[in-house]
Amino acid sequence: MSHNGSPVAISNKDKTTQMRAIKQLLEAYDRYANNYPDNKNAIFRKTSIRSAVFYTFNGLYLEYHRRQPRRLWTPWGCWLFGGAQLSATDVTHFDSHLKLKVFVPHERPGITIDVVKAIMRVGNTQLPRPDLATKDRSPEDDELARVEWVKLCAIHGLTAT
Repeated sequence: MSHNGSPVAISNKDKTTQMRAIKQLLEAYDRYANNYPDNKNAIFRKTSIRSAVFYTFNGLYLEYHRRQPRRLWTPWGCWLFGGAQLSATDVTHFDSHLKLKVFVPHERPGITIDVVKAIMRVGNTQLPRPDLATKDRSPEDDELARVEWVKLCAIHGLTAT
């Protein structure tokens, strides 16, 4: 399936690059989130993905809510950060691991989004130009994305459900 919401159409090279970048991004985030004893949501952040909405055809976006990283939009779906709170200084340090470009997403009824930034690079890993999906996935494509996500997480040393 090509460009209909299923990540199957993404090249293996782009899949590998993006999964490597996701792992680097989450490891960087965890270094700051784990500084705070109140951030007990790491297991949620590390296992769940909501694949039907907030996804891309290719590339990664990072959504911020009240200046905190909230959702990572991927071709497989949206990875929730689980509500961990970072200091403004730690958010700045976390962002310094990334090359970001402010992006204005399309409007979705009933959904409030503060700021979304296209992730152009994580550390030294250059990413493909992000391409935002503009509609929700079908249940079939959603299941394909979830199955592929679990497989890719296993290959790249991330836990997924």
